[in-house]
Formats: sequence, C-alpha cells, structure tokens
Amino acid sequence: MKKELGYGSSLPGKSTYLPIVTDDEGKPAVKPDVFIDDKIYSEAEMVSLFQVSNPGRKTREEMDFFPPLTRQNADGYYIMFDRANTIGGEPLAVGRVGWKYLPEHKLYLTTGIKVIDMYRGLGLSRSLWQKRDSAVIKNAPAIGMASNFSESWLKLIQSEGWKVDPPVESLPESIQDEVRETIAGDKPRRLISKNIDMAMKKAWEILKADTRPDIRNEAQYEAASLDERRRWHGRQKEAYNTRLRALRTHHTVDLTDVENPVYKEMKEYQEIRNFHGRQQSRIVRCLGLGKTECNDYYSLELEGENRQTQKYKTTPTGKLDPYVEISLEAYNNLTDKQKTNYHMGMMRQGIDKTFHNRMFHRIQRKYKQPTFPSPKYGGESSEGLEYTKEEYDNMDKTNKRAFHGRMASRAKRDNNDELRRFHDKMRYRLRMNIPLPTYYSPEDEQEEE
Repeated sequence: MKKELGYGSSLPGKSTYLPIVTDDEGKPAVKPDVFIDDKIYSEAEMVSLFQVSNPGRKTREEMDFFPPLTRQNADGYYIMFDRANTIGGEPLAVGRVGWKYLPEHKLYLTTGIKVIDMYRGLGLSRSLWQKRDSAVIKNAPAIGMASNFSESWLKLIQSEGWKVDPPVESLPESIQDEVRETIAGDKPRRLISKNIDMAMKKAWEILKADTRPDIRNEAQYEAASLDERRRWHGRQKEAYNTRLRALRTHHTVDLTDVENPVYKEMKEYQEIRNFHGRQQSRIVRCLGLGKTECNDYYSLELEGENRQTQKYKTTPTGKLDPYVEISLEAYNNLTDKQKTNYHMGMMRQGIDKTFHNRMFHRIQRKYKQPTFPSPKYGGESSEGLEYTKEEYDNMDKTNKRAFHGRMASRAKRDNNDELRRFHDKMRYRLRMNIPLPTYYSPEDEQEEE
C-alpha cells in the first residue's frame, strides 16, 4: 500500500502529492464515497480546493493552455468531494465542472470538467456533466470547446444530448469568428453545442430580410414617411414574433424561473415585438385621420414612459399570466388602475368572480366603501346592510345615490311601491344634480318638512 503518492500530473518532472492511502495501481484503497455539493463555488474557491492535490493550480485566466475564447474565469463550479478520503478532516475535492454565461451572445460556455487522475474510470465525469446540465444550462443554448478528442469522451458528450462538430453557422453570428479562430488555432479545439439548431437561426434571419425601406438608425427613421415607418414596424414585429415563437417551441421554461437566460430572452423579444406593434397601430390611426405627423418612435428606449403601461395577458413563455392572490399590504400600495387590472385578472381566471366584480365596481364608480384583495380581508356585499341617518348624512353624493339604488331594489323585492318611488325620487335628484334636498327615509322627509 502506498501512503505518499507523487501522481497525477502529465507535465515532465512534476507530480501531484496526495497523502491518502492508495493501492498499487494508484487508485483509492478505500472505496470512494463521493457526492456533488449543491453550493456554487467561485473560481478562487475552486483553485484553493484543488491546490491540495495540485499545488500549481491557477485560475483559467492565468493559464496559457486555454485559447482566448475559453481563457475566462467561470461564473461558478460544482465540486465533487470524497467523504472516504479526507485531508485535514475535510472531504477531498476530486472533481469539478464549470460554466460561464456570455450575455452578449445569449448562451452558456462550458469552462472545463475535470476529475483528478486517481479517480478516473469511476463514471464521475458523467455525474458532473449531468449536474451542470440539469441545474444550470437546462434548456438554454450552450457551447463548449473540447480539447479531449478521445472517442470515449466524445461519445459521452453525445450521450448527454450535445452535438459534436455542429456547423459554426448554427451559432449566433456574434460569436462565429471567435469560434472559428479557436477551432483552427495553435491549441485546436472541437466545437460542441446543445440547444442550438438551425431552425431558430433561420427565424432570426428574418431580421436580415428585405426590410424596405432601409431604416437602420434614428436619423433614417425620422426621414422616412409615415407609411414607410408603418411597413418597417410591421416587418420588425413579424421578425421578433417569429423569433419568440421559435424560443417557445424549442424551450420549456418554468414561469417562476425568471433568472433563466432563455426566459430573459423571451421577455426581451416579447417587449420589442409589442413595441413595434404599438407603433404600427399608432401610425395606422394617424394615416386614417389624414395626419402627416404622428407620436411614434424609432426604438423602445426613445418611447420610454410615453405609453400607457399595462400588464400583458401572457407571460414571455406564452402561457396565460397567472393572477395570484396578493397580500393586503401589497394591494394597498397599488394605484386604482392597478387594482382594477388585478380584479379583472382574477375574474378572467374564475377566482371569486362575484367578490372581485364587486371590488372592481367600487373602484370604477368611486364608492366610499373600502376594497380588498380577497374575501378573507373583508369586502362583503352591502346588500342587506343597514345604515343609520347619521351615516347617510356623512355620505357624499355618489354613495348616497348608491344607497338609494340599493334601497329601491330592496323595496321592489318587498313589493313596497311607495317606498321604492321615494328612493327612486331621491336617486334621481342626486343623479341629475337637482337643487333639492335628499332624505334618508320618507319619515325623515316628513319630519324635516
């Protein structure tokens, strides 16, 4: 049995010191008990852990071995540990897998997967690969630049749903040149990709189609006629809508996963598509009125707050936006417009329709009665409620009119025509702003007279 093993480096004259018990073949003598920590480790944390087995370990940015595209510190790593072999009482770090998101290209880049030599051949690389795919990449577009060309390794990659040597043209145009340089560079690499296909690229290519008139900046937009602007906005709307549909077709994103890059991309295209739709509609109305100028905009940024904001009926993923019950505190911070939208949304989904309809009308008609986000907080129907003369006298005209309307309906159900006529008369005076007094009841009227 070996207890001090200089093993694990491919560099001449260098070795990795692992003070753990091994067999004669340099494999752990004690059966490994490995696990992948759910914590996401930084580049610095990863380097510190693996310097135990490789004192010369550096960050990716410091290693000339990597070509420029992949010589980037990772956003994070998942690290595999062995409980059966410890250093200083802590499980030994035996494997890692990393990633980096490239927002300018809207895709993930793999930043290496590594299992230390004495733990290879145990299927640990596959476990690390699956962890990254399931927890981070999911359905988002991703690429990697493989340096291991062995048949077994490439088969593992393909078995996990990745393509080996896909056409560079299938990638976003913004990264194609960098990929070509990496593949053909001094340190050759092979391109691998996942969740990237030509169908989505073709959808995006619509933006490059003939978009007469040729409008590429604000100055050209301002110089164009209203009809040219209308046609340009129409083509842009179509292009972004096609791209959005392609994303929705090829990717399934949970409604709550708002930090998912694919979700963010869907949201971006939804907003831009709707912007161009708004401008197209504005211009159509202006043209219909014979106007030569219109309150339209070249870009979403220029439009800014010069539009009526509204809640979309669908989420970026294409699902109906689920209205959920909100807290009383959150509700009280809403504007009246936001409250009416909230109650309308709840009604559309069939949630406590009678209650939300009542709250909606209280706000719309500016009743004095309070409103609430759900029945558990209050908002019972005023039907059947009794009001005192003092309460009536403190009402404004709107609420007095509502009071007389309810009392008239109640009298009608009771077949009390005399009482119904009294309340109808009071409500009419209030509705028509007739300069005559109104009274709480017939008895109150008689007493006052």
